[in-house]
Amino acid sequence: MITRTLEVKNRTGLHARPISQIIKVISKYKSKTVFRVGDKKVENKSVLGFLKLGAKFGTKVEIEIDGEDETELLKELESLFYSNFGE
Repeated sequence: MITRTLEVKNRTGLHARPISQIIKVISKYKSKTVFRVGDKKVENKSVLGFLKLGAKFGTKVEIEIDGEDETELLKELESLFYSNFGE
């Protein structure tokens, strides 16, 4: 299991487009992924679930990944966050 905390650095936060990018990435892998912001968490691939996290600019998102392809999945998620989701 890998746990990493990443910061939302795009000015508009996690809205529909970045969330759909995250869901597209995690859907390609077998590992179980949990996203947490404070006491809120998302374990599924639901846009609404991610919107409920309320992750705005500067929010720290804890990502927990568990599975056989966790390292590859983490690298791809880090790339999304570090690229500011292309914004």
